[in-house]
Amino acid sequence: MTCAILIVDGYARRGDYDVREAIEYPWIRLCLEQLARYDAGYPFNVYVWDNARLSEHTQILREHRVAVRRDRPGLTAHLKARVRRRAVPVSSHSAALDQLISEVSGEEYIVTLDNDAFPIRDGWLADLIGLLDDGATLAGVYRDEMQEEIAPFIHVSCLAARRSDLQRLGSSYQGRDVGYAWSQTVLSGGGRIAPLRRSNVVNHHFLMGGIYGDLVYHQGAGSRPAQFWRPSDAAGDEERIRQDLRDRAFADLDGLLSELRGA
Repeated sequence: MTCAILIVDGYARRGDYDVREAIEYPWIRLCLEQLARYDAGYPFNVYVWDNARLSEHTQILREHRVAVRRDRPGLTAHLKARVRRRAVPVSSHSAALDQLISEVSGEEYIVTLDNDAFPIRDGWLADLIGLLDDGATLAGVYRDEMQEEIAPFIHVSCLAARRSDLQRLGSSYQGRDVGYAWSQTVLSGGGRIAPLRRSNVVNHHFLMGGIYGDLVYHQGAGSRPAQFWRPSDAAGDEERIRQDLRDRAFADLDGLLSELRGA
């Protein structure tokens, strides 16, 4: 059995997508490096929908197709991955994600990742799959930071499910946010979700710079202005915090994670 990891690179969501920043700070590179770095504990294939269509990102995808195929067997003999590029632009992250899901055919499990979300330790994927095998329909990043405005749900920045369940749940976008409709449908039908709760010891922002279940990191607002749903956001200094977290992640990711973990 194998897992499909689906990543959409580049999209316009809330606020303008900053092309210059996407080139200078390519989250897709950091994401693929982290996938190649850790022994996931479960075999997987990587599928990337290239919605950015930037030559710099195209080169990154080319490099990692080679790097993942050659380097991963050195980590563990049974773990192999390939990056598949999809170059057809679509209007939104959710539309691209739906298209990727429709193309998956051989893998039993699916994990979605935002390009600014990635694993931070060995065994991360095996642990996620284990939550599904224990009876959960959805497992992953628990977005409860905005519960003043929206009920908590499993967020697509790291969401795990069986392929058959996602196909049954239908389109990933049915209002509000990607993953929200899936979570509500599962819960209303008596199903179970397995949340990875925010595990930071140190927080610089209520949402950005989050570690979840000590499995994955999610930057939040990777290549867009820091705009969120909480009414209190306007009084904060979100954009400065976003840029500071971004700069530190690219300069010394391990150092940033160590601080957020309270080391």
